[in-house]
Amino acid sequence: MSSLRDRLKTVRLFQDIDAIQTIAIFIPLVIVGVMIPVFRLLSGLFENAIIGWYLGLVSYWLTWCTIVPLLLVGKKRLREIIRPHKPNITVALLVLFPAGMAALAKLFTGMGY
Repeated sequence: MSSLRDRLKTVRLFQDIDAIQTIAIFIPLVIVGVMIPVFRLLSGLFENAIIGWYLGLVSYWLTWCTIVPLLLVGKKRLREIIRPHKPNITVALLVLFPAGMAALAKLFTGMGY
């Protein structure tokens, strides 16, 4: 009986998903499918593949980190999301944890760049 209840919950969950959420679910697959050819094309266009790599990063950030969020969420809602907040312990840990891990990685030999 609980299996049937779980299935019904899952069906209701998918009925509540709107078009924007559906697009957001598939964006990671689209990113991989689009950006691999972009990086390969740009790194092949230049004698120095690093220049192509950097241009690929620029195109990634402009499209997938700027334009797509603006289209999905909207300018007003995006401003509300990223407005300054009073930092709490969770925010401090989320900021300091990656920096601390990077510092630890540098301390161990063979893990630097």
